[in-house]
Amino acid sequence: MTKARQMSFGSLGPIGNAMLALTPTSISLMVASLLLLSSFGLEYLVGLEPCYLCLRERYLHLLLVGLGLFFWRLQFLPGLGLITLGLAWSVSTILAGAHAGFEYGFWYLDLPCGGSGPALSLEALQADLEGRSPPPCDEPAITFLGISLAGANFLISGAMAFYLFKSRFTKGLMSGQP
Repeated sequence: MTKARQMSFGSLGPIGNAMLALTPTSISLMVASLLLLSSFGLEYLVGLEPCYLCLRERYLHLLLVGLGLFFWRLQFLPGLGLITLGLAWSVSTILAGAHAGFEYGFWYLDLPCGGSGPALSLEALQADLEGRSPPPCDEPAITFLGISLAGANFLISGAMAFYLFKSRFTKGLMSGQP
């Protein structure tokens, strides 16, 4: 009898079953992947060009996907994985909060996309020479119920950071799992 026949019905093997397990690490990986895919979908399918800060937020989501894959696949030191992912989500929360606050006019950030000042990066200078400019960071591209994309990212990132830290530091069903 082959090994494939020995598996019970509904079993996907060790890798498949691990993929279906909902742990804090796998949830973090899925949320970061969905945020990254939705931002690319909005850019390439809807035509919304990302601003300077939106691109920086994407880099963090890409880092979160990489960290999530690393800690999910290796499944060692689950506490370290949850703390590392929680810290990365916290950084994403801070950046998204700064972006949302800039959009809502709570503060001013001196950035190349701020609508004032000279081009501070090679990409911005090239865009100025070509006659096109990147979208301004202080104007939300889309709002839903008064919440911009940066505001939604702030809320999601903050919730993920809270969830991961809570999963790490409380005893319960998912405490300390990878």
